[in-house]
Amino acid sequence: DAEHGAEAVALTLETLECLAQDCAPRVRAILSEEIKHLAGVPHDVVLGLARDAEMAVAVPVLEYSPLLSDADLIEIIACGQVRGVLRAIARRKPLSANVSDSLVQSLDVPAVAALLVNPDAAIRKETLERVASQAREIESWHLPLALRVDLSARAMRRVASFVGAAILESLAARHDLSPAMRSHLNRRLRLRLDEGTGDAEA
Repeated sequence: DAEHGAEAVALTLETLECLAQDCAPRVRAILSEEIKHLAGVPHDVVLGLARDAEMAVAVPVLEYSPLLSDADLIEIIACGQVRGVLRAIARRKPLSANVSDSLVQSLDVPAVAALLVNPDAAIRKETLERVASQAREIESWHLPLALRVDLSARAMRRVASFVGAAILESLAARHDLSPAMRSHLNRRLRLRLDEGTGDAEA
C-alpha cells in the first residue's frame, strides 16, 4: 500500500510539473488557482507559476501560496516584469515588513495603495513615513495612509498637511491621538474648511 501511495504521489507531482509547463496559459491559470492554498506542492512548481508572464497564472499563487518565501517575493518585486503582480503580493495576509519595504521601493502606485489597505501587512514606521513624504500628489494613497493604525505622529502631521477635509476629519476622530495631536488636526481641519468656504465664495 505504501508503495502504491508513493507511486501515486510521484505521478501526481509529475502531472503538476507537466501542467505548470503547459504552453496554454489557461491550463497554467487553472493549475495556479487549484494549488494556491496548498502546502504539499513542490516549491519550484509554485515559483515557476509565480514568475509566469501571464497575470492570470501568477496572481493566485502570489497572493495566497504559503510556499513562497520573503526572498522569493522580494526577487519577483525586483524583476518587476509584470507590474500588476505587485498588487497581488501587496494583498498577502500576512505580509512581512521586508516585503513591504520592497513594494514601497518599487514606486508602483497601485501596489503601494493595496499595501496600505492591507491590515495584515507589517510596515515599518520609517517606511510609512517615506510613503507619507511621497503621497501629496498621489490621491489614491491619502485615505488608506490616514487609516493606518501604525501611522507615527510625524507621518500623521505630514499627511494632515495635504489631505482634504473629509480625510482630516477621519484622522481627528481616531481614539489613539495625544491631546496635542488632536488639537493640531482640529486646527488643520478648521483651516481646510475655511479654505473650502473661501473657494465656494470665489
